[in-house]
Amino acid sequence: MTLAATQLEAAIHARLIADTALIDLLGGAKVYAEAPRNSAFPYITLAVSLSRDWSTGTETGGDHRLILTVWAGRNHRDQLAAILARMSDLIVAEGLSLPNHHLINMQQQSCEIRSDQRNRALQGLMQLRAVTEPIAN
Repeated sequence: MTLAATQLEAAIHARLIADTALIDLLGGAKVYAEAPRNSAFPYITLAVSLSRDWSTGTETGGDHRLILTVWAGRNHRDQLAAILARMSDLIVAEGLSLPNHHLINMQQQSCEIRSDQRNRALQGLMQLRAVTEPIAN
């Protein structure tokens, strides 16, 4: 994982757990890299992180794809939708700051709610795309 990707994940995590409205929706600071076994719904996990070189002939950069997953009880679609909306506001609308990189662009590419019959849950998937470049020394 690149330094930019690590900083991006850390910035997203910090932004989410610092927001009292989101924490109220989750019933606590339940934002995990990997959820503890038998975690109570709802909670958020970072499901996928992929980074690629996005350099040009003159600039160095990175293209990052992240998927955040929100897990909620199967009868809590409204709660899940509210959590996804708040996450979008926090991550995309308000922007993020990274210590050693400029966040050139952050977009929500998709948002999906689906049923997970095996876990008797609903799963909300938010796919994000970010482009970064290092801050020149």
